[in-house]
Amino acid sequence: EDDLRDLQVEMIDRFGLRASLTLVVALLGAVVITMTSARGLLQFAILITLTRGLGQSALSVISISMIGKWFRERLPMATGVYSALVSIGFIAAFLWGRTQSDLEWRTQWRLLGEVLLIGLALLALLAMLALAAALLVLLLLRLPAALLVLLLVLVGHGGVLQCSRRGAAP
Repeated sequence: EDDLRDLQVEMIDRFGLRASLTLVVALLGAVVITMTSARGLLQFAILITLTRGLGQSALSVISISMIGKWFRERLPMATGVYSALVSIGFIAAFLWGRTQSDLEWRTQWRLLGEVLLIGLALLALLAMLALAAALLVLLLLRLPAALLVLLLVLVGHGGVLQCSRRGAAP
C-alpha cells in the first residue's frame, strides 16, 4: 500500500495533477472494460484489484491533492464541498446501476468503462488543453503591444492591412 501511494505521489509530482488524473481515469476505464471479458477466477481477481487500486486509491489521492493545491486559502470549505460531491457521486452511481438493472453485469460494466474512458478521460484531456491555451494567452499578454500587433497581423496573413485598404478603395 505504501509503495502504491509513493508511486502515485511520484506520478503527480512528475506529470502534474491533470495529466495524472487523465491517465488514471483512462486506465480505470480500460480495466473496467477488460473486466467484462474476464475468463477465470485469477484474471477476474486481478482486474477487481486493479479497479480498487485505480478507482478507490489512485483517484482518491489525486482528487484530494487537487483540493489541497487549488484551494489553500479556503481549504476547510473546499474539503466540505468535495466530500459532499463525492457522496453525491456515489449516490448517482447506485441510481445509475438501478436504471441498468435489466442489463447483464458485463454490459453494465462495459458502459461504465466507456463512460470513464471516453467521457471523463476526454474531459480531463480537454481541461489540460484549455490550460495550455490559457497559458499561451497569458504569455502573449506579456509581450509588448507592438510585438502583439505584429504577431496578430502575421497570423491573420495581413488581414488587418487588407481590410483597411479595402475600406480606403473607391
